[in-house]
Amino acid sequence: MFKQMAYYLSCVAVTLSCTANALAAGGFYKLTVPETEVVGQFHGDPIKAELRLFMAGNQFVMMDQLVQAFKQQHPEISDIFYVTIPPGKELKWILAGGIEIHAENSLAPDGFELSVLPDVYTTVNKGHMDQLAEAGLITQYYTYAHNRLALMVDANDPLAGQTLSPQAFYDLMTDPLVTISEPDILTQGIERHIWQMYTDTSKVLFPDDASIQALDPKMFDPAQLANDPVNSMRRIVYHDKVKQGKTILTSIHHLETPAYLRAGGARLGPVWITEVLYQQNRLGKTDLAAAYIGGVGADGKSLDRREKVNYLATIVEGAMDPSHKQAALAWLEFLCSQTAQDILENVGFIPASADELSGPYSYDGSVSKHRIGTY
Repeated sequence: MFKQMAYYLSCVAVTLSCTANALAAGGFYKLTVPETEVVGQFHGDPIKAELRLFMAGNQFVMMDQLVQAFKQQHPEISDIFYVTIPPGKELKWILAGGIEIHAENSLAPDGFELSVLPDVYTTVNKGHMDQLAEAGLITQYYTYAHNRLALMVDANDPLAGQTLSPQAFYDLMTDPLVTISEPDILTQGIERHIWQMYTDTSKVLFPDDASIQALDPKMFDPAQLANDPVNSMRRIVYHDKVKQGKTILTSIHHLETPAYLRAGGARLGPVWITEVLYQQNRLGKTDLAAAYIGGVGADGKSLDRREKVNYLATIVEGAMDPSHKQAALAWLEFLCSQTAQDILENVGFIPASADELSGPYSYDGSVSKHRIGTY
């Protein structure tokens, strides 16, 4: 199956016109992934598509439902290409003007290239939007959903269904005998939320440790973790346990965590709660469950990030196919509709507020919000 797909994509990877002057020169973004990730995360014909969507990675849990409902409302838009790899990787693809993909142990070892760029991009990282704005590729974005973090575990694990206190959570994740499947901090949008959750948990548990309290939650450089105090949860998980082989970093997607758990390679992994529900409710898999993260940070907000995880969407004006503009606007309007919000809620997302859905944040210097359709 992959051989046929890779051959097809390599044949259709033609260079499309792009109006963005800021796109990086000197080669496409290079990515090596498990073969199954290519098959599972790329959907549709990238060339003849009337709408191209780069959706935040875990949107895979209901993209088929969203696309089906959208097509029912817009039968004139029949060909849709969408990708659901992590948004940090999608961002690198956009800024490089294309992607070169090689799949591990593949029947198509030469891989393939795609120079198509998105009409719509979504992420859970505002910094990604800021980078696109700085590159002159977008002018607006808006919030369309929220989510929360949990731990994916085996259904027979004593942790299944339990809500962990901050101390129990810390003790579990820092236990040198517990192997964790952990997303890569540099390219996966979920990971910055996990990183900040670890930082907040450390601060709650060590209120009198000045070095812990001084930790910068927005420092996302793993190379700097050796400078963290020894009790820092993020240092232990991302530095100490990585060196010990007790934290396994996923190569492309936290979708690899269920595979690690089922193979016995890890006991648990932090994921969006929607991914546990996807395994249970959409795939009918009863072998995996969730352990919940309880408690609040020093700011009084939940450690599982439910008040802070914002799904952001934008039209990539500086790179999109101009003929797709109306389709892109239609997709944004659809994401804000009750139909889409119901689908999101049914698979475990937290719907956006009426104020958030009223219009996107603008980078044009105005502090006011603008209604969708002002692009």
